[in-house]
Amino acid sequence: MGPEALLEAPARPGSRGSRRAGRTLGTLRVLDFGAVSPVRSQSLWHALACGVGRGSPAALALCRPAQPYVSLGYHRPLTDLDLETCRRRGLPVLRRLVGGGTVYLDSRQLFFQVVVPPEAVPAARSQAVAELLGPARAAFEAAGLPADFDQGELAVAGRKVCGHGAGLVGGAVVVVGNLLERFDAVAAAGVLWAPDVESRRRLAGRMAECVGPDPTWPVDAQAFGEGLVSAYAEAFGVTPEPGGLTPFEERVVRRFDRMLGSPAFLRGPGGQSETQLTERRRAEIWTVKVRAGVVEARVVLDSTVLRAALVGGRLRDVVVEDPEGDQDPGVAMALEGATEGSPALEALARGGPSAARAAEAAARLLARARGGGE
Repeated sequence: MGPEALLEAPARPGSRGSRRAGRTLGTLRVLDFGAVSPVRSQSLWHALACGVGRGSPAALALCRPAQPYVSLGYHRPLTDLDLETCRRRGLPVLRRLVGGGTVYLDSRQLFFQVVVPPEAVPAARSQAVAELLGPARAAFEAAGLPADFDQGELAVAGRKVCGHGAGLVGGAVVVVGNLLERFDAVAAAGVLWAPDVESRRRLAGRMAECVGPDPTWPVDAQAFGEGLVSAYAEAFGVTPEPGGLTPFEERVVRRFDRMLGSPAFLRGPGGQSETQLTERRRAEIWTVKVRAGVVEARVVLDSTVLRAALVGGRLRDVVVEDPEGDQDPGVAMALEGATEGSPALEALARGGPSAARAAEAAARLLARARGGGE
């Protein structure tokens, strides 16, 4: 049986639509794998999910990748990546079976995964994720990072300190997260496809502002790991027990080793043709989500190039380039802070051709953001 078949494990009796309602898990296995290969940092928790989905005890796992690599959320397109850069830098590319973005991962990130049967959490996805991620706040506090939820992400002073994803894998509910001890914004921006050098430079700068702890903040990874164990044991009402993979999970992890980086799996659900990849990159609007509520973007409209960040639905750090226009610096200034339907857009639209193109480019970007486009 291959890993794909394992993902459709039958639900346990009585699990459909049920809630924890005060019951405990009985046992919480704690598995600290230490430094592992890039693929093992993903395949281990996939195997644990398949095991828990078939009756193995719930698990809290920790590990860190021994080498850097790139991980795609299950539904993210390969066009997120500059694959040539990944190849040149020798970075493995893997796709995971939970959502989230396309991310650069390295040894300065401590991963944690919480794997429980569906009946242990609320049936509503948002409630289940909040319940499974919530105890991690105490661990961040122990590590020296007083994190709180900010637009669904754990952040400190506006800086995202934990990336997370969630899903139903192999019949178990999984929440994965990480402690960003330090974040290499230049490396992270470098693996993502960008339409030009300036877009990548701006993206790296935005990441440096918004992702990872401030470089001056001390982070205690050991205290974080110990805090995770204590917090989740208390939340689930169990005594944590050191554990390991079951024989079944040992077999399955090797199958996921082969699957997660395979060409067929990397193409994503439904696959992606070369034509689809090319058309996506020809789109006039390029955006990258940096963290919740923050997007770096470039819009091309005829001869006009608009560069901006979208922060809370407002345009920030606007630059307008138009080699065929009059290059009026007042256009970018007028767009600063603009929102959809802003009077500034209407005023510019009545101006000269260059100003009107900039206003239209801004309007298209803001409309896409409202529609949830990234």
